Amino acid sequence: MSSTHRFKSLTPDAAAAFVYVAAFLAYVLVALCLQPIINGDTDLWYHLNGGRYIAAHGEIANSSFFSFIDPPRHRANYYWLFQLLSYKVYLLLGYGGLIVLRSALFIFITAIVWALFRCRIGGVTPFFAMLLTLYVMLLMPRLLLSRPHVFSYLFMAAFVYVYEVRPGRSYLLPVIALLWVNLHGIQYPVMLLISGAYMAEVYVSRLKRKTPFTKEELIVIVSSAACIGTVYLTPNGGTLLNVPFTDTRYASLYINELRTLTTGEFFNFSINKDGISYSSLFNVTVVLTIICGTASLMYKKLRLSHIIILIGAVILLTKGARFRTEFALLVMPLIVSSLPLIYNNARARSEGIPPPLPYWRTVATAVLLPLPFMFVHTTLKDSPVRAREFPHGVVSFLNHVKHTPGTLMNHPNSGGYLQWELYPRYKIAMDMEVPFLFTDFDFYNLIMSYQDEVVFRKFIAKYRPTFITVPMQYAAFKGIIAKFPEYKPVFFDDAEVLYSKIPQVINLYSIQNVDPFTPAIPTKENAAAVLGELNKIASIDPEIDTVNQLIAHIKITDGRYDEAGQYAERLIKSSPELPTGYYLKGDSLIGKFDYAAAARSFTMAIGRAPDGKKSSIYRKLWECSFKMGHDNEAYKALSKAVDVFSPQTPYSDLYALGLLALKDGDGERAHTLFSAAYEKLPPADDISNRDNASLAEWERKIREMLSAY
Repeated sequence: MSSTHRFKSLTPDAAAAFVYVAAFLAYVLVALCLQPIINGDTDLWYHLNGGRYIAAHGEIANSSFFSFIDPPRHRANYYWLFQLLSYKVYLLLGYGGLIVLRSALFIFITAIVWALFRCRIGGVTPFFAMLLTLYVMLLMPRLLLSRPHVFSYLFMAAFVYVYEVRPGRSYLLPVIALLWVNLHGIQYPVMLLISGAYMAEVYVSRLKRKTPFTKEELIVIVSSAACIGTVYLTPNGGTLLNVPFTDTRYASLYINELRTLTTGEFFNFSINKDGISYSSLFNVTVVLTIICGTASLMYKKLRLSHIIILIGAVILLTKGARFRTEFALLVMPLIVSSLPLIYNNARARSEGIPPPLPYWRTVATAVLLPLPFMFVHTTLKDSPVRAREFPHGVVSFLNHVKHTPGTLMNHPNSGGYLQWELYPRYKIAMDMEVPFLFTDFDFYNLIMSYQDEVVFRKFIAKYRPTFITVPMQYAAFKGIIAKFPEYKPVFFDDAEVLYSKIPQVINLYSIQNVDPFTPAIPTKENAAAVLGELNKIASIDPEIDTVNQLIAHIKITDGRYDEAGQYAERLIKSSPELPTGYYLKGDSLIGKFDYAAAARSFTMAIGRAPDGKKSSIYRKLWECSFKMGHDNEAYKALSKAVDVFSPQTPYSDLYALGLLALKDGDGERAHTLFSAAYEKLPPADDISNRDNASLAEWERKIREMLSAY
C-alpha cells in the first residue's frame, strides 16, 4: 500500500494528528539547523581540543595536557571517541558540520521514539501526537548542546525500542553498546540497567513457565550479557567502572546541571505568555508515569522490566537535575504500554454517556496546540548566540602579541574556549572538567583567587602566570591586583579583562585611560587619550561591542557622524538583537540631519530594548518626528518617553508634551500637563536658582498657555 493511500485511509483525528506532528517536527528541525553553536555549550571547546590532541598524538587525552596546574591531573577519558568524532567533523565541515551532526542525532532519536510510540499506541493517533510532541520538547534543550550525552539519548532510545518491539534483533545491541561506552562511557550504568532489566524479565518468565528458553529469549540473554561485557572494551579498561560514582556533592553547588531537584519543583505547573516551562513539561511526564504505573498495577499488566527500569530512573533522578531527560527516556516503555489500557477502559466505561461539554475537545485543542511551537521559540530565544559572551578579544590579543609561549590564569567557565583557541602556544589553569579531571579544590582555589587577596597571592607565588584574564563580574579584583604592580591591564573585550607582567607587552599595550571593568564615555579633556587606546584595541579585534560603542559616542561628540555610523554598523552586525547599535546609528543620522532614517533606526532600537530602557529612545524618536513636522508621531513618541507621574520628570518635558497634546486636539490633557508643569516650576525669586531670568520666562510661557483655559 502506498504512503498516499495509507494517509487517505486515516480517520480525520489521525490525519490531523499526523499533519500536526509533521509540522512541529519540521519546525524543530529547521530551528536546530539554523541555530548556531550556542553560548552555553562551553564544554564543546574542550572536547574539540581533546579530539585535536588525539589526532595529533595518536593517544587518548587522559591528562590535563593543556593546563599548567602542577602536578598534572589524570582521569579516565570516558568520551574520547566523541572528542575525536567532533574534531574530525569540525576539520571536514567546520562548525556547520557540528550543527549537521546535532540535527542528524535529533532525526535519529525522533525516528526511534516515533517507531516505539506508533507500535505501542497503535498508529498515529491524537495520543501519539501528544506524547511524541511532549518528548521532543523534553529533548530539545539538551539537543541544542553538542555534547556526548546526546549519543546516550540515542542509544537509550535504541535499546528500549529493540527490547520492546524487536527483541529478536537484540543481537545488534552489543555493537551499539560498544559505541556507547566509548562515546559516553560514564553512562554505562544506564545501559546495564536496561539490559539487566530485560534479561531478568526473560529469566523470571522462563522460571515461571518451567520450560527451556525460546530462540528469541536466548538471543536476548546472550546479547544482554555481551552488552554488559563491553564496559571493559574501552581504552580505559576497568578504570571506567568507578567514573560514574565520582563524588559530585561539591560540584552540585557550582554546576547547575548537577544540582539536586527540590520537592517543590515537582509541583510546578505553569503556562504564561511565553508558553510552558521545561520543569512543567517534565512534571507532566512524572504525572504520566505515576498514572501509567498505577494503571498497569491495577490491570495486572505491570512488567518486571518496567519496574526495574522505573526504580533505576528514580534513583538516577536523585543524582541531579540534568538526569530529567534520562528519566523521561527510561519511563517510555511503561507509559506507552499503559496508555492504551487506560484509554480503552475509559472509553468502554463511557459508552452511552454524553460528554459534559460538547466542544471541550475543540477548546482544549485550540489552547494546547500552539504551546509546543511557543516552547521551541522561547527555548531558542533563551539560548542566544552572542560573540560578546566569549573572550574572543583576549584570544585575538594573545595570538597577536609576539613573545615566547606563556601561561594564562583563567576562570574555569572560559577554560574550554581558551584552550581550544590558544593551545599549544599557551597553557591555561583549568576548564570545567570537574570533578572528573580537576578536583573541587582546584576549582575553589582558582575561583577564590579572583576574590581573596591571600589566596591570589599564594596562587601567583606558586605558578607566576604571564597573563591573567578576569571575567567582568569580578570588578573587585582591581583592588586585589593593584597590590601586584608587576601586572598591568593590557586588553579587554566584552567578557574579560587581560593583565600581563611582560614588560614589552605592557610598554606597547598598557591601558591607562579607560577602566576596563566599567568603561564609560570620556570627558572632553581625556577623550583623545581614551580614543587612542580604544583604536588600538579595535585594530586587534574590531568586533568588541563595548569598544565600538565608546568609539561611536566619541565620534558623535566630535561631530564625525560618518565615522560614528561605521562603528554603529559594527555593533548592529555583531549584536543585531540589541538596541545599542541602532540607537547610535540614529544618533549619528540626527547629526547629519537625516531625521527620517534616524527615526527608522530608533524604531528598530525600540523593538529590541527592554521596557525599562525605552524612554530615552522614544525621546530621540520624538526629536526626529518634531524636526520633520510630524506632530502626531511626535506626540505619541513623547507620551511614551515622559512619565507624567515621575518626580524626576522636569517641567520642560511636561510643557513640551502639553504643546503636542494641544496640537493633537487633546485640550483637556494639554491643560493637565500645563498645570503639572506650573506646579513643578520653582519660584523665580528663589536664590537657590541660578538662572532666575530663565525661570521667569518659563513661568510666563506656562501662564500664557493656562490663560487660554
